[in-house]
Amino acid sequence: MVSWENPEDNGGTEITQYTVECRQPSQRGWTVVSNDWTKRLIKAPLTEGCEYFFRVSAENKIGVGPSIETKSPVLAVDPIEKPGEPIDFHISEIGKTFCFLKWKKPDYDGGSRNIGYHIEKKPKEAEEWERIHKGAIKETYFMADRCIENQIYQFRVQTKNEGGESNWVTTGEVLVKEQLVEPEVKVKLEATLVVRAGDSIAIEAAVKGKPQPDVKWTKDESTDEIKKGPRLQLETGVDFSKLLITGARRTDSGKYIITASNSAGTSSATGTVNVLDRPGPVRNLKPSDITTDRCSLHWDVPEDDGGCDIYNYIIEKCETKRGVWSVHSNAVITNKAKVTRLIEGNEYIFRVRAENKMVMPFSPTDTPGPVMNLEATDIKQTSVMLTWNPPENNGGSEVIHYIVEKREIDRKTWATVKTELQPDKIPVKVSGLTPGTEYYFRVTAVNEYGSGVPKVTPTSYLASDPVILLLSEQKKSKNYLVNFYIADIPGPPEGPVEISDIDSDACSLSWNKPLEDGGSNITNYVIEKCDVTRGDWVTALSSCAKTSCRLGKLIPGKEFVFRIRAENRFGVSDPLQSERMVAKTDTFLLVLLDVPSEPLNCRVNKTNKDCMFVAWDKPETDGGSPITGYYIERKERNSLLWVKANDTVVRTTEYPCAGLIEGLEYTFRVSAINRAGQGKPSKKTDFVTARTPVGELIDNPLLDVTKNSVSLVWTRPKNDGGSKIIGYYVERETSRTNWAQVSAKIKGDILEFIVEKLIEGREYQFRIRGENAWGVGDPFITNPVIAKNPFSESSSPLFQIHILVFY
Repeated sequence: MVSWENPEDNGGTEITQYTVECRQPSQRGWTVVSNDWTKRLIKAPLTEGCEYFFRVSAENKIGVGPSIETKSPVLAVDPIEKPGEPIDFHISEIGKTFCFLKWKKPDYDGGSRNIGYHIEKKPKEAEEWERIHKGAIKETYFMADRCIENQIYQFRVQTKNEGGESNWVTTGEVLVKEQLVEPEVKVKLEATLVVRAGDSIAIEAAVKGKPQPDVKWTKDESTDEIKKGPRLQLETGVDFSKLLITGARRTDSGKYIITASNSAGTSSATGTVNVLDRPGPVRNLKPSDITTDRCSLHWDVPEDDGGCDIYNYIIEKCETKRGVWSVHSNAVITNKAKVTRLIEGNEYIFRVRAENKMVMPFSPTDTPGPVMNLEATDIKQTSVMLTWNPPENNGGSEVIHYIVEKREIDRKTWATVKTELQPDKIPVKVSGLTPGTEYYFRVTAVNEYGSGVPKVTPTSYLASDPVILLLSEQKKSKNYLVNFYIADIPGPPEGPVEISDIDSDACSLSWNKPLEDGGSNITNYVIEKCDVTRGDWVTALSSCAKTSCRLGKLIPGKEFVFRIRAENRFGVSDPLQSERMVAKTDTFLLVLLDVPSEPLNCRVNKTNKDCMFVAWDKPETDGGSPITGYYIERKERNSLLWVKANDTVVRTTEYPCAGLIEGLEYTFRVSAINRAGQGKPSKKTDFVTARTPVGELIDNPLLDVTKNSVSLVWTRPKNDGGSKIIGYYVERETSRTNWAQVSAKIKGDILEFIVEKLIEGREYQFRIRGENAWGVGDPFITNPVIAKNPFSESSSPLFQIHILVFY
């Protein structure tokens, strides 16, 4: 605001207006602010932060009089006033020797954002207020400590800025003492926590109370406090407590109790954990009802079901003279079963394993575990000595031999060194190593049940001779054995770079290996290309294991230069550069490539509870370029997203899509790929439910044989696959791998069939398969039979029997 007084002399006539002007100190010219003003007060529009001079001149009817000017420049800033008082000043928490104060910013900051606060306290008996901090407080809270317990205090706060200080805001009198709040505990679990064996168990609880409660964790009915250990961690903070158990076991299942206690009381909360694991062994396995070719087995369910229901049993049998176990049935849902197709006079051993939704339990006789303490010693340029101890778990059978393998550090495949190393040949010498190459070694124990778990050396070993250093000091000498090897990045590849098979968009390159490999095998070559007209290098091929390659994506008529770098485990070499080349331009033929059309007749051929076989026909058109593969996608019925079912390109027109969830419905679609890219997807298949198809028939078919017919009788499968049996198929073996159908589909309520027109004296074998809405199940194969009458004409039966004879 600019103001002034009237001139003492108005020139004998009335003042008509005032002219107000301003300028900055760095300027010479004046700028008119207003020249049509009769008042002696004006608001001038200025730029904040700049300095200005002002002058005013009066004007009457005769003309403009002399001007008056300000003596010093004026800074254009808003005036700063005292701020308002803090709002809602209160004590939020009281402790044994402290009070926690809180407030809100004032509504008016006085024109300055740079505000702070002062806080003072006063005991009830004192007359003077005491500042309890240094400087100004910027926050809107403060911990007033160093109070005396059981004494009455008052606190006050004021706001401060450059314009001054506000009035004080004071609390009422408050007694400083420890507040008692009974503990409150809440476990953050909505229901039972279910985890798999081997996973981690994490239980967190919110804890409140004053003073800070002491927290204790216990389990089930035990009063012993849970302590920290190798698998158990405890963390307790101001308002929480966490329990973490790693490598969960079945014994970790149960009820976990957290108890919080302080001087005000005690509170508890519980969380229930269920650890799912493989079931325990079945009990009291006994055979009964033994006949010439079958018997019955009975057993008791395992004491521990692994935390979830047992839904299946697996029965295995073993002929004692052979010592080989085979699966008789893997689909038994009760704790009893009939074992058929036994050979009269043979001695058998049986074993039964329970299966739940987790995994099948370990067999009491199994393959061995990993060997112990595997290490390499006496390392040389071309050989190394390996030593180890036998496995702790031999699988219930002595280790017969060991398999020894090696792998170069840059490779993914293992090479066999010894296939049947006898236990008395340990330690073993591994020869044929490449000098300067690092190797991993692994050993697998083998018993009569098969190969066990392989054990890999914890570190890699460099194949190099040791270096002997002779150190002398005061006529004393010592020999030290040191493995010493120098390694570096490889040298550049050797030229020349041969360019051949030049097309409009591709060419072939070849070169020679580097003279120096840097002490490590060459694992890769990196090829770069440069469009001469542009001058920038781009990577054309980042992974090439050979000294030749085929490069594509060239531009017809353009001039290119190539360079190649060798790579080992220590880095990439300097480049080898080629001569210039020009991509061909075909002026007679222009081939326009397109993506292929969609595959035809996409369908699901076979289904199981976790896998479906998807098949399709080739597209009508390949887009002008051969089809290089297919991508398969799947989608659940209630999902909007398509998910890739294959990780790599599929070359055939059928693919097994695994990893499905039993009971869910899936649909599939397939896209073809050629040089131009990925084409449109096929029409999606109908939704198919992932479930096990109809099961294998049970009980051996009754065979009534004559010289030209066989009567087959069977029973229904125990497992119908969740759908009604709609029919059966009877087939006859025509060769070792081929079967021929001997009947049309038999209705599902008919359980017998007569095969006629057989040739007398010839051997036959038959199989029967059930069918439901989801497909055809696994076959039941009969024993071989010879087409002949049961008795010759010259003999008669020694006992009476009823048979069916057809002529």
